[in-house]
Amino acid sequence: MRRSIRILPSVHLLVALAVIPCFSQQSSWERLNDDVHLKYQKGEYQKAIKLGEKALWLAQRTYGSMDPRTATSLNNLAELLKTQGDYAPAEPLYRAALLVWESLAASGYSADLAACLNNLASLYRQPGRYAEAKPLYDRALHLWENVLGPEHPGVGIALNNMAVLYCALGKYSEAEAICMRALSLWEQVLGSDHPDVATALNNLAVVYYTKGNYVESGQLYARAFDICETSFGPDHPEVAVAMCNIGLVNFSLREFAKAETLFTRALAIQEKALGGEHASVAVTLNNLGNLYCTRGEYARALHLFTEALAIREKALGSDHPDVAQSLNNLAGLYREEGWLTLVEPLYDRALAIREKMLGDRHPDVAQSLNNLAGLYRVQGRLHAAERYYKRAVAIYEKALGSDHPEVATAYMNLAALAHSIGKDRKAESLYMKALTARINVLGELHPDVLQTLDHMAIFYRDIGDDQKARNIEEQADQLRSLNSNL
Repeated sequence: MRRSIRILPSVHLLVALAVIPCFSQQSSWERLNDDVHLKYQKGEYQKAIKLGEKALWLAQRTYGSMDPRTATSLNNLAELLKTQGDYAPAEPLYRAALLVWESLAASGYSADLAACLNNLASLYRQPGRYAEAKPLYDRALHLWENVLGPEHPGVGIALNNMAVLYCALGKYSEAEAICMRALSLWEQVLGSDHPDVATALNNLAVVYYTKGNYVESGQLYARAFDICETSFGPDHPEVAVAMCNIGLVNFSLREFAKAETLFTRALAIQEKALGGEHASVAVTLNNLGNLYCTRGEYARALHLFTEALAIREKALGSDHPDVAQSLNNLAGLYREEGWLTLVEPLYDRALAIREKMLGDRHPDVAQSLNNLAGLYRVQGRLHAAERYYKRAVAIYEKALGSDHPEVATAYMNLAALAHSIGKDRKAESLYMKALTARINVLGELHPDVLQTLDHMAIFYRDIGDDQKARNIEEQADQLRSLNSNL
């Protein structure tokens, strides 16, 4: 099951009225645009989309297709559709907005052009179109940095989103360096207590967390929490997000009571501020459900996963990728309970959603294939399991490269299956690839590296190679000793 938390968020920009010349009296379009923002902030996305469509129609009719107000409405409607996971209809809207901003860039609209490039890049990143996203992020960074100045806050936005991209690709060293640069910039330009500084701290914390540096990650999350609480007050949704992130660190350190307290407090804040049917509430319900599942409290976890699924289906639509995540988590719980007949339909539906909304080469599709393969293996359908594991590996390798942690996990799964069907040479090769990938990306003291060594030792015992097993066990013991001394 996958924990769902707002980590390394992209900064998306609903273009505000500041980009439009001020008028003495607010126009009908401006009032509509204000309403779009209000509904968006409240999480009432379907209502916001209807208003956004009306605002676009009015802008085109009143101001023409090449007016900045029309570009603003195009961008905002695209952002709303992207929030719903409707990537295909969002793309032509962004492209139409981009044409307008390109034509107006020389007239003082470079910041708006950069914002549109940023948003289109983020659209490409979410379905895994990383190669298309990077040049757009690069251009947005160039505009903000070279046209508007190296200390423009937009530079921090571009750096933040580049870090998101590098983290998705498993390039954690590059992501860390970019996060440090964004943090330094925002502290210098905005001050150390600005909410954007909290975003940069959060992103750097994610990198440390992914690399297994939970203590350092927790310290950064705590700083981000303090900034959010001071800036927004103790009952703001952003404070709830910060609580969840600290709770995730507690969860990973197996400090379950602390994590439960934070998740529960965050949930109360979100329900009060946003209402019980907001998509952010589903994120926290999901986290709390994973906590209960890990503690073996399956009845409580089932209730929370079911509630999170219902909220997401209502708030985001039945084909949203977040719905697929909820289906995946619910299926994982059923599998833990041994209710295997209920598992496959949920995994199948999650796969169908991801293939439809993200494309058949997205890493989340590989995750669904991996889940189905694991189920088939338990059911004894070993050849089907092998096919799905191989498909998952191929997608991961192409999308993320051979050294990504997700790819290493896929190697591990395929290795275990290969061993179970007597392909021990293939299994050994896959275990070695997984170990190499995890060491290269995460460092040899990361818990996933130790887990890989443990599996390899068991494998060598199974095939009767006791010497290799002892060597692996000694290596693992040495690394654990080093870990305990840190």
